[in-house]
Amino acid sequence: VVLRGVCEERREFVFHSDARSPKVSALRRSPWLTWVFYSAESQVQLRVRARATVHVGDGLAKGCWLAVPEASRANYGTAGVPGSATAHPFAQQYLEGVSERNFAVVVTEAIGLDWLWLRSGGHRRAGWDWNSREWVGTWRTP
Repeated sequence: VVLRGVCEERREFVFHSDARSPKVSALRRSPWLTWVFYSAESQVQLRVRARATVHVGDGLAKGCWLAVPEASRANYGTAGVPGSATAHPFAQQYLEGVSERNFAVVVTEAIGLDWLWLRSGGHRRAGWDWNSREWVGTWRTP
């Protein structure tokens, strides 16, 4: 997925998806996911445990839809479900008037962080958990 937004105050990470995609179906069944970020330059990996809320057709989704570039909107109007087999890479059929209906905004609320610094002199690891008021952190075994 592509990270579309972050709100530090609300501990939110946001991405867009096609509402018909398997990942959206999975999040509707179980809202838990993990974001994984890695910086090759700093040798740091960050895992963020989060709870997802899927927005389709509501005010948030409609507002985000307005910010989607016109050229990108057609991606949400394919005849086939994302990830389904197709006869040819250029055989994609686009349906008129359905793109916005298939557009989903997924807002994830961070509840846990795992920070790992990979270094030749020994790795370092720390973790934080949200206790409903604040982050509580500890050093952890790498």
